[in-house]
Amino acid sequence: MNINEKISLLSMIGTWFSGIATVLAVWMALHLANRKPKAIAKCTVSRSLFFIQSSMGTETEKGIQIKVINQSLHAITVSSIEWEYGGDSVIASYFSDEKSHKLPSKLEHGEVARFWIPLFPDERNWLKRIAALVRSNGKDPSKIICSVELTTGDRFKTKPDKEIINILKNIK
Repeated sequence: MNINEKISLLSMIGTWFSGIATVLAVWMALHLANRKPKAIAKCTVSRSLFFIQSSMGTETEKGIQIKVINQSLHAITVSSIEWEYGGDSVIASYFSDEKSHKLPSKLEHGEVARFWIPLFPDERNWLKRIAALVRSNGKDPSKIICSVELTTGDRFKTKPDKEIINILKNIK
C-alpha cells in the first residue's frame, strides 16, 4: 500500500468516525431537550417550638413543623400535604395558622416552606385527634407517613421524627 492509499484510508476512517459522532451528538441533544425536569425536594416532619417575641416578652408554642426544601434547579409548587396511614386511608392538612406557609406554595431553587400545626394542650391537640382517628379505622398510628404533593403530581413521602412516632404510639 503506497502513501496515497494510506492517506485515503485514514481519510475514509475519519469521515466515518465524524459521521457516527455527529449522529450520537444529535441523539444526545434530542434526548436532553425532551427530558422532563426532575423535581427534588427534601422534607422533614418534627415536633418544634415556635418563639413569639412581643412587647410582653417571649412566648413559646409547641407544634408540628413540616419543612419542605426545593433542591431542584427549577421552581416547584407544593399543592397539598396529606397523612397516609394504610391503603387508601389519607388525612389532608389545611394550614390556616398565621405562622405557616399557605397552600399552594411556590418554591424557587433553595427556598424553604414551613407548614405549622399547633399542638394545643386541650382536646384540640392534633396528635391526640390523629391517633384516635387512625385507631378508630383499625390502623397503627405509629405507621403514619407525611406525603407532600407537588402540582406536577410528584410526591415526596417522609416519616415523622422518632419523637412524634413515640407520642402517637403511646397516646391511648
